[in-house]
Amino acid sequence: MAVGLIAMSITASACNIPVFRYALERWAPDDCQILVIHDSPISEDQRQWIDRLTGPIGDDQSKCNVDVQTVDIKQSQPDDLVAVGRKAATDNAALPLVVVRTKLSRGRWTQQIAGSLNEQLCDQLVTSPIRTELRRRLMAGDSVVWLMIPGTNETLNRESRERLERSLESLPGQLELPDGVGLPGSELYADLPLLLRFSVLEMGDDGVADPYLKKLLIGFQQEAFDEGQPLFIPVFGRGRALEVLPGEMVQEHLIENISRFLCSACSCLVKERNPGFDLMIAAQWENDLFGGIENSPPDRSREEGKNRPPVLLEIPSGR
Repeated sequence: MAVGLIAMSITASACNIPVFRYALERWAPDDCQILVIHDSPISEDQRQWIDRLTGPIGDDQSKCNVDVQTVDIKQSQPDDLVAVGRKAATDNAALPLVVVRTKLSRGRWTQQIAGSLNEQLCDQLVTSPIRTELRRRLMAGDSVVWLMIPGTNETLNRESRERLERSLESLPGQLELPDGVGLPGSELYADLPLLLRFSVLEMGDDGVADPYLKKLLIGFQQEAFDEGQPLFIPVFGRGRALEVLPGEMVQEHLIENISRFLCSACSCLVKERNPGFDLMIAAQWENDLFGGIENSPPDRSREEGKNRPPVLLEIPSGR
């Protein structure tokens, strides 16, 4: 018998689950990096504040998607994070200093100086009413939540929001969910209605302010915001922001195109090949969606396109 060596590769399998639902069930959020920059030993009180960033939050014991690291800028052999810390410390802010880094696509990061380390700052970073409400809506079945940051121009705020709301109101009658949801390869695992439902969530200063989130998102469109424009961020899945859009761009055709993309069948299962970035949100996604990680769907989203090991097959000899 001859023996043949056949290399098998994984190709993208058909998936009829809408992008927003696939992301909710199967895309674990990327961790945001929280760097505590210091040049002297961290005190016991400061250590307790830092521990709040990774500890359980609230009655439901939620945890944030964060990777917290302390960075001593006096290290003699600086690594990448020490270099980041030294650069951040040049702004003359009191050390220890807290820097938040958010992962973007293609290995890039955006970062912001949150402020000097203190108890209040640590609490503000990991939780806020606006992010709690965002999580609640996504877990209640909203397909996309459009987060709005009002600008200084009240007329633009009103016109942009009204335009968005008119478009979102008509979308459920224009869009259709993909056929074949529930077939092999397109199973739904969460006991959650599959809906075409869209909402707008406005970030204000009346108890739902979030200094960290506001600063992060404005940084993507600083010039437009400085001109007085509101910003709109379509959020789906487990708190994944697709893009930050100035109000003038939020027109009917763009709203429809974004909605069609997020409600259509998931053509690329690999999260990193899809646009967007993950927000820092305190949650227990696996527990709330599936009753525990043991009931969650298999995570194949990071394997697509990788080659399987070669498989040896026996090839029968000819007559």
